[in-house]
Amino acid sequence: FPPRAQSMVSESIWKSSLHSTSLTIKFVTDSSKLQIQYELEEMNIYPMMTTLGTSGIELYGFDCDGTVHFFSGEYTYGEKISVNFDGFNKSVTYTYFLTLPSFSAIKPSSLLIGYDNNCYFSVIHSELERPIVVLGSSIAQGSSANRPGLTWVNWLSRELLMPVRNYGFEGEDILDGNVIDLIIEEEAVAYILDCQAGFIRADVNDIVKKTTDAYKKIRNKWPETPIVLIEFGGFSNEMFISEYINYSDNMKTAFKKTQETLDEYKDKNL
Repeated sequence: FPPRAQSMVSESIWKSSLHSTSLTIKFVTDSSKLQIQYELEEMNIYPMMTTLGTSGIELYGFDCDGTVHFFSGEYTYGEKISVNFDGFNKSVTYTYFLTLPSFSAIKPSSLLIGYDNNCYFSVIHSELERPIVVLGSSIAQGSSANRPGLTWVNWLSRELLMPVRNYGFEGEDILDGNVIDLIIEEEAVAYILDCQAGFIRADVNDIVKKTTDAYKKIRNKWPETPIVLIEFGGFSNEMFISEYINYSDNMKTAFKKTQETLDEYKDKNL
């Protein structure tokens, strides 16, 4: 979010918005090795996640046939984090996708990319395509993937070779009107709302109203842009914990009521 958003959104959403979630640096090189170094504003620790999942970077490369390849690096953690990638085939020029941390912010100007002398290296500075815009809970942001490249949003971007704007936040303010206004400033290929996990303790009718209001805001500004609503996926252990069963049941009820409400609009792009 731009700095002006700090006075518009809740403190928790503003703090999450400072993370480098799904930010990707794209560059082309034929270097036989790469060394990437960076410093974090702070090391965020989540009991259910690895350090790599919250604060690590991830490197993927596309070859001349468009096939994606994952590159496993050697990490060194300290005040500065270094990741070494070695032994690349120098005869191959790759387009690399460097994905930044999901739950941390990199200090400005601390990110360095080292490569061979006398090799080709060029950063792709801009993307002309309209993005997919995702608004979601902490799951969309990256919880609890053990690597930043394995979040479903980053996976989607690689699979479709399209830019994806990731607005994943923890908390119940996800569908706040100001948040919606901010994410729809930019025209998108589609708006994906994956917010139900953030509302498991909320009243069903409140969820329906917030989702419907968000739909109306998007549709009023962008009449034809596809809007995708994602149903809550449930808990892997919900059959053992009655509280989780209740949460899932409430989300299913809320989603069905939302569908019934929005069906009245006969929106072919919903």
